[in-house]
Amino acid sequence: MRGRLTAFTFLLALLCPVWAAAGEPPYGFATAAARGDVQLLQRMLAENPDADLTGPIGRRALLHAAAVGNAAVVKTLLEHGADANTRARDPVARTPLMLAAAEGHLPVIDTLLTRQAKLELKDRGGRTALVWATLQGRTAAVELLLDHGADVDTRDNGKVTPLLLAVGRADDATMRILIARGADLEAESQQNRMTPLLLAIERGDVGTATYLLNQGAKADGRNGEGLTPLMSAAGHGHAEIIASLLAHGTDVNARQKDGWSPLMYAAAGKDADITKILLEKGADVNATNAQGTVALLLAAQGGDPLQVEALLAAGAPADFTDARGFTPLMVAAWNGHKHTMDVLLRHGADVNARDRGGKDALIWAARGGAQDVVDLLIGKGADPNTRDAAGRTPLIYAAMEGKLLVAERLVEGGADPSVKDAEALTAKDWAEQRGWDAVVDFL
Repeated sequence: MRGRLTAFTFLLALLCPVWAAAGEPPYGFATAAARGDVQLLQRMLAENPDADLTGPIGRRALLHAAAVGNAAVVKTLLEHGADANTRARDPVARTPLMLAAAEGHLPVIDTLLTRQAKLELKDRGGRTALVWATLQGRTAAVELLLDHGADVDTRDNGKVTPLLLAVGRADDATMRILIARGADLEAESQQNRMTPLLLAIERGDVGTATYLLNQGAKADGRNGEGLTPLMSAAGHGHAEIIASLLAHGTDVNARQKDGWSPLMYAAAGKDADITKILLEKGADVNATNAQGTVALLLAAQGGDPLQVEALLAAGAPADFTDARGFTPLMVAAWNGHKHTMDVLLRHGADVNARDRGGKDALIWAARGGAQDVVDLLIGKGADPNTRDAAGRTPLIYAAMEGKLLVAERLVEGGADPSVKDAEALTAKDWAEQRGWDAVVDFL
């Protein structure tokens, strides 16, 4: 029961700070404070001259008064000993200043700050009054707190700064104020490794990204993982932002820690137009990452024939092999991308090339299960009885995967059902083992 009440109070502390601010409903002095009734408060003080406002009574009353925005009540309570830095008894533990900042109550903020309220106190999430003002879009409160000396680059427990919050909320006015006051343009959050510019790019916010660049954000700045703004923009397909980054001199061939380049991000994002832009600006079509992958392999996996055509036209070898021996044709075959395979074959891709395990494109097509791809490869001269290092044929793999239509195509194309693999098992044997009755009946 106690746990449920705590969770309920936490929700109210975020969404309804008027009475949840103190972690409990208002009563007594807090009732007068929540109502903003100065006369009632003064009458209660006159009737209770020994009331101790330095403790729980004053805490509740001051938190409610700050939340509802009554500066006169706040002043009266402070004059009678209430602690300007008291905290709500809830999971957030905000101070009166945080509550006033979150609600944008400027007179209350002024009143608290002139009476020893501490600007840089943090709640349990590491948020200061400035963070709360930014989080709730209280631009005037942000400016006022900065005027009083608030740390523009304060960070919460997740290392998120007010500028990151403003960019994330698309709060242009607050963002501009924070930048004008010297906010760190390269500050990085802990969880998602986001800088303001990377965050704007992820959101596709062209205006914010351009403004940040014009204000001095590094076009080639890197986060902790080595990701550059151009890589992010290429991966998300934001052509306008890419144009702005290029205008600011970004390196089109920058490499991430794992070797990924902007062109690879564009290839993985399946965006032919972005790929062409980067190639025109001199992107290295043959750059490899730590896994030995190039942009063409990524594009073949994605299956965009226009993108693959652009990479081949820029000089990418159609039969490039990675550390596993995979070629673009194999990758396209496995994923069932017939039109992409048409492009690769037109550029001379070897239909009989094999990976490190002895598999060719037809075996991968059989495993993938696309009949039209199997037909294409057989029509281009692929051997329907080819074997990999385990002695398995395309038909055996089709039977293992339960691909009836592919098995039919292979037999029509000349595949021999009697062939046995290194385990002395035929395609029918494998189908029986795995319970593919329709394939068993066919074979």
